[in-house]
Amino acid sequence: MSSSMSTIILFTFAPMSVSNPTLTLEAFSLGDRLPLIVDEIRPLIGLSEISTNLGRIDSIISAHTGKSFLNNDNFSFDEFTFSATARRHKLRNWPCHPYHYINASYIVSFLQDIRTLICLPITVNSGYRNSSLNALVKGQPRSKHLMFRAADICCRDNVALFNLLKTFPHTELIQYKTFIHFAI
Repeated sequence: MSSSMSTIILFTFAPMSVSNPTLTLEAFSLGDRLPLIVDEIRPLIGLSEISTNLGRIDSIISAHTGKSFLNNDNFSFDEFTFSATARRHKLRNWPCHPYHYINASYIVSFLQDIRTLICLPITVNSGYRNSSLNALVKGQPRSKHLMFRAADICCRDNVALFNLLKTFPHTELIQYKTFIHFAI
């Protein structure tokens, strides 16, 4: 495994208070543990219905990273994998690699922090996309959606949401007419 895959860099929000937020950049160096996490998750993905193993996968990741894609106040895993286009084309849009689930835990935690600060419900229009779905929606070939590192989101006040997101570290932040694309 290359050394670039042994460190996960993520951006998180560590508020001192809602009125005085402080940005932090956290680097979680999983080092030798990353292959162990991947090895623990891989057999749970398989070709069988993954939803029966989501809790076990989330527990493994949470034990190593402290991040969860299931245990939060406002988001469900299904929001990040649902696609009307995938359903119409009878595509299974489930993450297929252990790294996708690790990334999911970070992006969901990040969005939960944003949701807490903005005090408005956030809708996830698009989260994870497999390569077939990404091609159908004419997504970028190297889209961060393919790695579970991006979400297209909206809320009742997209201007306020975009302005809040601008204050956070990110790799992509694009305001469209009806939604905001952001990636970590």
